[in-house]
Amino acid sequence: MEQVDHRIEGTELVPKKVTKHRFRKTIIAAWGGRCAYCDEVLGRNATLDHIIPRSKGGETQATNLVACCLSCNSHKSSHPVFEWFKDRAWYCPLREARLRRWIAGQAYAYFPVEYRNQFATSIELATIDNVPRQSPDLPLATDFPDRY
Repeated sequence: MEQVDHRIEGTELVPKKVTKHRFRKTIIAAWGGRCAYCDEVLGRNATLDHIIPRSKGGETQATNLVACCLSCNSHKSSHPVFEWFKDRAWYCPLREARLRRWIAGQAYAYFPVEYRNQFATSIELATIDNVPRQSPDLPLATDFPDRY
């Protein structure tokens, strides 16, 4: 498992607990404080869901973690994400498109700039600005600022 550098550029060593809290907070903020699946506003029920479950080889990294309400996290369990997601009454193609971009490695593009260097690898950082984030069938979250 890859070690996380717990330093923020230009500052001292940051405790692992603080880094984990910032990482969690950053992912939740990147999803606009809403569940990536059902779009519920997150409060105390906020969790992070492994899109590809750890039991099926999913890693604990930004491109495999999304902000999620406790209900969706419990119901999804270890089911394949898109099979489970499309079967929900609240399924939304726009959220599916964002999930697919997130999984494709563009998660860090949604992170606040001050956190990108802390959580992204140099390869991921190099591709953020070089890979188009939008195609005609994949609208950006910023196209819907009130929702994503």
